[in-house]
Amino acid sequence: MAVDSSRPDHTGVSRWATWTCIIIELLIDLGAQLIQLPLLRVCELGFCQRYYAIRDPSLIDASGNVDEQLCKIGSVQDEVAFMMGVLGMVQSTCGTERD
Repeated sequence: MAVDSSRPDHTGVSRWATWTCIIIELLIDLGAQLIQLPLLRVCELGFCQRYYAIRDPSLIDASGNVDEQLCKIGSVQDEVAFMMGVLGMVQSTCGTERD
């Protein structure tokens, strides 16, 4: 079968466009992932402050912070996990990408 030389070869442009789209998508996903850690810590701190305000207020310092290791207890982490799950569900339902 003969190759039609009258048609231009667009494979290079097609590959370039594909890789450009892939890189843009990866950068967007990276940005979405980078926001998760601060958001998780803020939620964790809020639940932790509430927990220790009731049980042992002396563990909350003057600026309202609690040592992060104290926040790793099960009851605080259960609330954090529930909140992050609800947040993920709401964002996916509303079409806001979070992953």
